[in-house]
Amino acid sequence: MFAQAFSTTVNLLPDGKPICSLAHKLPRGGTFDTVITAASIGQTSVEAMMILAAKMPGGHGIPVGVKLKKFVMPEELKFEAKRVLQSQLQFDNANNAINALKDEGLSVVTNRYLASSSNWFGVTDAKLGILVIWTEKPNLVEVGMDLNRATVYSGNMMLGISAVNPRRLLGSAI
Repeated sequence: MFAQAFSTTVNLLPDGKPICSLAHKLPRGGTFDTVITAASIGQTSVEAMMILAAKMPGGHGIPVGVKLKKFVMPEELKFEAKRVLQSQLQFDNANNAINALKDEGLSVVTNRYLASSSNWFGVTDAKLGILVIWTEKPNLVEVGMDLNRATVYSGNMMLGISAVNPRRLLGSAI
């Protein structure tokens, strides 16, 4: 899902837009964004994403109070993100101002399978964000026991993953 969050041909939502888009449609007219553009990881871009989440409108067009919980980064950005979010003072700044992001309780998670080494994502507390849908229940067959006397099963299953609420995932496209 993260790997294709900006794709205009795969993982489209019911409004015809990708998960991370600059123009998700509201039912009563208007649009809202789930992207901050041209933003490498830094204090200003993290603050912009937090503000974007806080002002995220519901279906009625009024802000619903979505809050960021964590950031998902490629391995290449992990240390920069930790410096920005967890240092006592403002990172890479000579004026010794406090780091206002440190006490927000945001965590950094890395995902080595992200397609881009520069795109990063914020995951919010919006409900019904990512659903796993069984298309075929597990079909397991007992094949014996292993050396530890544990029963061994073999089988297959099919499932689909879908994002139904674009307010769940915010992206930074560089």
